Amino acid sequence: MYTIYLNLTSNSSHKINCSIKLCEQLAGRGSELTRAPRIPLIGEERVNVERIYNEAVANRIDLSKFNLD
Repeated sequence: MYTIYLNLTSNSSHKINCSIKLCEQLAGRGSELTRAPRIPLIGEERVNVERIYNEAVANRIDLSKFNLD
């Protein structure tokens, strides 16, 4: 998760919340919906966040080796 959020901090500060919410939704643990005036990420910004998330999930450490799964 640290890697995901570290990569997302390159976004402008008002979009970090939307990026984190989108990652939560992609993980199946929440919704990307936010309160106004924030709006969900669209277009290239959304694709970039999804790419970062998917890369991080594909390369994450196997926690079962440490009995932490």
